[in-house]
Amino acid sequence: MSSAMFSTEINKIGIERMGSKESGTHTKRLLVILGVVLLVHGLVLFGLIQIQSASKQALPTKTIAVHLVNITPDQPKPLPPKPIEKPKVVPVVKEQPQPKPLPVLAAPKAAVTPVAVPQVEKPIEAPSVPVATIPTQATSVPQKAEPAPPKDVQGVAYLVPPDVVYPESAREAGVTGTTIVRALININGTVDDAKVQKTSGSTILDRAAIQAVKKARFKPYRENGAAQAVYTLIPIAFTLDD
Repeated sequence: MSSAMFSTEINKIGIERMGSKESGTHTKRLLVILGVVLLVHGLVLFGLIQIQSASKQALPTKTIAVHLVNITPDQPKPLPPKPIEKPKVVPVVKEQPQPKPLPVLAAPKAAVTPVAVPQVEKPIEAPSVPVATIPTQATSVPQKAEPAPPKDVQGVAYLVPPDVVYPESAREAGVTGTTIVRALININGTVDDAKVQKTSGSTILDRAAIQAVKKARFKPYRENGAAQAVYTLIPIAFTLDD
């Protein structure tokens, strides 16, 4: 309710009181109405005052700034660069010097029993008696005599004696013995064949004896001035040093 309406009501009440004097009941009614009107105006004024004070104490509003952002699709991530393969370094292998062969330990030479060459006495030739021959018309062609098979002799002289190498395995094992080799010596003094006539009891020693005899050189055996192939026995002894 506005102040103009409030003043109009008051004026009406004053006019009524001045125009006529009513009874006490009518006066009390007017006072109640007046009190209600004043109370309503007071409440309205109080409400306005509270609204103004509340508006003064209100916090200042914050301004929110809105920015439009262009949304772009996610770009694909770049692939990582491929690692650069380093060229494989091939190590240069230096040529290793060849190891020198170990020196061969020379075995003690076996005691070779010298074999004396027996002197062959020339047979006493009987005086030849001339025999008369009857000439024939057809002349016979002389046939070449076949060489006699090699015979056994007691021994021949050495030009290069056997170089006997004592096998290391037999030496370490303490194996000893004597091998008798039967050798075939040709007209040039070299050995065509060599076999074990009597074993030493060790295959290793027998093999070493045969190899030594095959490398030896002999003085050709002669009979009546002619060289002949012969067999001879050669003993090869293997003994350890004291």
